[in-house]
Amino acid sequence: MIQEPEPKSNLEELTEEECWKLLASQVVGRLAVVDQGSPVVLPVNYALDGRCISVRTGPGTKLTNASLDRVAFEVDQFGSARHVGWSVLVQGVGIDATDAIDPAAHRELTSPPEPWADGPKPNRIRIVQPSISGRRIRRAGNGRSPELMDLVGRPPALPTGGTLREAAALMEDHMVSCIPVGQHSPPWIVTEHDLAGALCSGMGPDEPVEPLASRAPVWATPTTTVHGAVEAMVHHGIRHLVVLGTDGRLAGILSLPRAVSALLGADG
Repeated sequence: MIQEPEPKSNLEELTEEECWKLLASQVVGRLAVVDQGSPVVLPVNYALDGRCISVRTGPGTKLTNASLDRVAFEVDQFGSARHVGWSVLVQGVGIDATDAIDPAAHRELTSPPEPWADGPKPNRIRIVQPSISGRRIRRAGNGRSPELMDLVGRPPALPTGGTLREAAALMEDHMVSCIPVGQHSPPWIVTEHDLAGALCSGMGPDEPVEPLASRAPVWATPTTTVHGAVEAMVHHGIRHLVVLGTDGRLAGILSLPRAVSALLGADG
């Protein structure tokens, strides 16, 4: 008899209320339109007013093809290391709300979605008649403790001589709050708290970050349990724990919130 492997993840449907709450938690989504008979998907900044999705843009593909036509809008968030995440899909009709004078338009003018890209964006697209659905994928509950190496982040090291500005950009690009600095062994690390403290003390953004970096006071190995790693962080009063491989090199960095979340079964 062939034994089926235990599922690693569970896929669940989100309620409509959960979908709207998740949409409200983000500011970037993907707008799908049909341009000359072909589908086009474009990243956009958006704002949510109740159940009204508003996008600020300029003349071009989005405005031309979203006005009075069927559109789709998607937002998601995933954790690749843990294979967890969620996605929400909105299907509706796009309208050019640039000259609208209803209460929603007034709120859009006073608190519009802030585009990340430069350039004039005088027009507003609103998605009406929305139909919303979503799914979440979670780690399957199998009674086993989470593995440490499933939880660690692996951000690249900031080269020696890197600046505060470059460190902040690296953290933002990789969505982490701690990065290794240089090629030290054991690793030196710098956190977003270190950067904030440096700026508050008067350091400039283009000054080298290495003086802020500190040698890891304690580290884990791939065989350390998650519970043991949390105990070490609590004992030493730190929020990030370096994990060294069998070769003594950096294998990853574990954050306290992620470890606690895993122990509580709150992944995804």
